[in-house]
Amino acid sequence: MKLSTKARVLAVVAGAGLMVPVSAMASVMPTLSVQPDADVPTMQDAGALFQQNKFAEAAVLYEKIARAQPENAQAWFQMGYCLHVTGNLEKAIPAHRKAVELAPSGSQFHALGLYNLGCAYALQGKSDASFEALMKSVDGGFATSRNLDTVKQDSDLDSLRGDPRFAKFVDAMRTEVRGEELRQFDFWVGEWDVYNAGGTLIGHNRIDLLEGGLVLMENWTSASGGTGKSMNYYEPVSRTWKQIWVDSKGVLETAGVWEDGALRFRGERKTYEGQVLQHKMVFTPNEQGQVRQHIHESSDGENWEEYFNGLYVPAGSAAPGNWVSASAESKPTGPAYGKLDGMWDMVVEPEGGATIEVRLTFLREDGALTGSADAMGMEMPLHDIKLKGSELFMKLTDPDGEIFEFKGTLKGNKMSGTWTDPGGDEIEAIGTRADI
Repeated sequence: MKLSTKARVLAVVAGAGLMVPVSAMASVMPTLSVQPDADVPTMQDAGALFQQNKFAEAAVLYEKIARAQPENAQAWFQMGYCLHVTGNLEKAIPAHRKAVELAPSGSQFHALGLYNLGCAYALQGKSDASFEALMKSVDGGFATSRNLDTVKQDSDLDSLRGDPRFAKFVDAMRTEVRGEELRQFDFWVGEWDVYNAGGTLIGHNRIDLLEGGLVLMENWTSASGGTGKSMNYYEPVSRTWKQIWVDSKGVLETAGVWEDGALRFRGERKTYEGQVLQHKMVFTPNEQGQVRQHIHESSDGENWEEYFNGLYVPAGSAAPGNWVSASAESKPTGPAYGKLDGMWDMVVEPEGGATIEVRLTFLREDGALTGSADAMGMEMPLHDIKLKGSELFMKLTDPDGEIFEFKGTLKGNKMSGTWTDPGGDEIEAIGTRADI
């Protein structure tokens, strides 16, 4: 929770609609629709000060809002946060408590409020109260991989690290995180018949769960008799999925993460003739208990061809028929697709303000280019995306409905340019590809 260089995570600025990193536990919640009183500051007013790291001034405005609107959980949360980072723990703790009380049980806002409360008690030397709040935050859903990284570095908790209960707290978080992540690929386990987009049977696959659930072993047999195997496992340090596939053509090694309802892999296929080809592979489960596996291949990282497109249905089930429309079946090839599609990490640096970090994801759906900007679980749509040669244009709509426009260039695995906010101010931005 405390400002330091040791931990940098993302917090939503109330009313600003942007992700701003501070060395404190993040507040990620929707902006509440509260009608402002003429004599009461707005959440946007307070958020503007927050974004400039003027936490003491922001706390004054948040307190006025919270007193005038006692059910405004976000105002209480932000007030507690600002008081906390300025060292006013006596006032921060009641604000943290109020935010937790108002937030729905089990919500992310509730869990983050409990974590902040635990940090405040730790700074006061009240270890019993601190551990009680911290353990409640785990039960409330605070345990995520990013939050686990923050806990390991948060200086607010330094007084607790020698206490045996701290190791139990970290273990409880790690168990929740790993338990969830280790089961991300279980939807692929089973015996399957695999069909192409036209409804023709192209093969059979059996995915076995081995080593106590730590390994998925694939056993593929094509309709023509070809075979191949892959070993799939979760790598706990990088927190990525790994797949190693071997068949008569060569070896494919990919790494993947769970994003937007699918496991998305990227890697290289090395053929026995000495070629090195880039691969992108997506596994998407659906509500019918089926799985789609979609693979694209490229020799240069820019021009991509569809390599495999199969729908898995439980073995012995009825054939699915033509399950992809003609438009969706068209191959997303060409330089524009290969250059932009996938995931990007962008750093935005407003003049005089805190650095903003966000994950951009670009996809092709039915021939159209779509995208989203995501940080700490909050997703904002990208639209009007255009790539003309090396020139890139796009727009982002924030949670308040405000539109930010980007104009820049795309060169290889780098993008750079400026975002223009609704007021006309320009903000410099640099992006790098995240999925290579």
